[in-house]
Amino acid sequence: MPYTSKPEGMSYYAKYTPVGNDTAFAYLTLSKWNASQHKRDTIGYTVDKIYSSITNWSKRILPITYTNTIDNPDTLLIIFSSSSRVQTVAQLGSTFTIDEISLYPTGTSNIIETASDNLVLYPNPVSSVLNLKNIDSNISNIKIFDVSGKKVFENKISTFTNTLHLSALSNGLYYLIGSDANNNAISKTKFEVLK
Repeated sequence: MPYTSKPEGMSYYAKYTPVGNDTAFAYLTLSKWNASQHKRDTIGYTVDKIYSSITNWSKRILPITYTNTIDNPDTLLIIFSSSSRVQTVAQLGSTFTIDEISLYPTGTSNIIETASDNLVLYPNPVSSVLNLKNIDSNISNIKIFDVSGKKVFENKISTFTNTLHLSALSNGLYYLIGSDANNNAISKTKFEVLK
């Protein structure tokens, strides 16, 4: 898909049931068309190999390695495969189930995702107006990102109750990042828009 940001990483939830000694993989690449050489240049990539069964939903977090720190990508490609055996024949019937794929913005991977005690959001899911209680007086700015890592909303907030008008957002999952006055991200939580 067309994509021009440089996220810090990708996360997703997975279950995996291999047949025999099969393995699964997830692969992400960010690339840019190089018109002068008539080829695609890799800007960044990440790979996740799964060698054994995952019976309960497991969150996988993959940092992206950037091989080109100057250019921004123009294309994002993500591939998931339930079978990646190279040296032996792939096994029929291996099952790789994925959910909630997200790209997270730079500087937010080390923030623990919680139902945040310092930012309370309601209702969740929201249709158009999201209420926000800011209990932590250090949080003065919020940013909202979609699951692709694109910033879709930013606003200054007050100390206590805030109303965010989000009717322009499409249905889907979003991340709300709370930052201090120096723009240091200190809180991360997710919510859903459902109209």
